[in-house]
Amino acid sequence: MIRRPPGNRTRCLPFPAMGLLCLVWTVLATAPCPAAHAEIPPEPGRSPESAPSRIISLSPVITKTLFMLGAGHRVKGNTIYCTEPAQAKSVEKVGSVRQADVEKIIRLTPDLVIACSLTSARQVGVMTALGLNVITIDNPDDFETMCRITRQVGDLIGEREKAARISNQAADRVAALRA
Repeated sequence: MIRRPPGNRTRCLPFPAMGLLCLVWTVLATAPCPAAHAEIPPEPGRSPESAPSRIISLSPVITKTLFMLGAGHRVKGNTIYCTEPAQAKSVEKVGSVRQADVEKIIRLTPDLVIACSLTSARQVGVMTALGLNVITIDNPDDFETMCRITRQVGDLIGEREKAARISNQAADRVAALRA
């Protein structure tokens, strides 16, 4: 669920469990799979031409998703916990998941800041008040939420079809494992 600015907190997985979820997600999303079957709703996402070119990610999950969607080159700042994929390590660090360096974020002149539900609500409010485009996305607590987040990020950055394809392929792989 995208919220602007964040309100109440959602339940979250502990960091080790979230890491395991991300690992499984990465393996499943990048594995070869038959063509996706789910339909993309007709609601238009952001076009690639109007997509943000300077993105700040305040969540390791969001950073991995941005790189998975081919937008890693647009990530201009992320947290000290954003260490995967390897390219994320060389991106400018703007604090932690809970405590971002707002001044540094402003200096990086982002078109979009993607926060998570763990990010300080006060800091999100300050960034919004300063005119930054801040979107808060819940932390995933299950596989279905991870698929939804991938689609939401895809919509935000103009990669709607790619996000839908990756989500559908991962869902197919999980369904096959459950069968």
